[in-house]
Amino acid sequence: VPNGIVLQTGNYTATLEVSNICGSGSDVDSTIQVFEQPRVILRPVDPVCRTGSPFEIDFSTNDTTGLWTGSGVTPDGFFDPQASGVVVGTNTLPYTVGVDACQVVRTLDIIVRDANALDIGRDTAICEETNRFFLMGTPVGGVWRGPGILDSLSGEFDPDVAGAGLHEINYAFFDAGNDCLAQATKDIEVQALPEINFAADTLFLCASGDSYRIEDNIELDLEAANGRGIWTGQGITDSLRGVFQTNDNFLGTVNVFYTYRTSLGCQSSERLRITLSEIIDVSAQRDVAACVTDSTTRLLVTPDFGNWSAINNTNPIEE
Repeated sequence: VPNGIVLQTGNYTATLEVSNICGSGSDVDSTIQVFEQPRVILRPVDPVCRTGSPFEIDFSTNDTTGLWTGSGVTPDGFFDPQASGVVVGTNTLPYTVGVDACQVVRTLDIIVRDANALDIGRDTAICEETNRFFLMGTPVGGVWRGPGILDSLSGEFDPDVAGAGLHEINYAFFDAGNDCLAQATKDIEVQALPEINFAADTLFLCASGDSYRIEDNIELDLEAANGRGIWTGQGITDSLRGVFQTNDNFLGTVNVFYTYRTSLGCQSSERLRITLSEIIDVSAQRDVAACVTDSTTRLLVTPDFGNWSAINNTNPIEE
């Protein structure tokens, strides 16, 4: 069997010539594909914690077709200590690269240490006006970080300092027994109080005995999350629609209130004054005809403390 040394990768054609005393036979060609021997360097990984974050394995190779296999690792080499199948102890991860006779398999051992599971409670939603309070984490003795945290050790949280919005809060605990830093995060949503503004602070209505929908007579500007508003106060007959019933026997000013409460329970209220005035019967003298040469004529009206306005008729009177 012939043999030889090939110095470069690529495809080679080998020809077999067959002959004997009877002569030469047909030549036989064979294609030989030569691959480069893969080179793989896997760098050691320090022990990691079971509660640690995913990380990329440090390795190098001259062949990018290789794949990682094993628990907790992606084919391209990202290891997650918290993934299903990862054990506390030694986790052996094979890396396979190359084909056929040139295939190379290397293994990397990653030691995963156990760590105390952290419990910091569920995500929370609160109102901006909520008093400051203390966050609870177990095991105790960790460090809190995030917007609104006044004391990293006690976990005191102030919604007013954090401000309205969604805030990520982190709790870190160092487990000295296993030399592991465990971390957990939760979201705290701080919801702003509803903002209620009227176009004016007083609504003027006639004491006619009629009903009025307040928002049809004065503009209400509301900035708030989903929720519901109600009207309360003297004269309110429909708290949801804001219907106000006037009383022809009452003159003066009453206070009504619009209160808006979000689905979370954040609530604001704003006062509106409603002033009820008497309906005045006005009587004036009959129509008057005058010539342009006439002197000034005083128009008579009862009561006489109102203001006159006029519409000019520009069409001449035909004789």
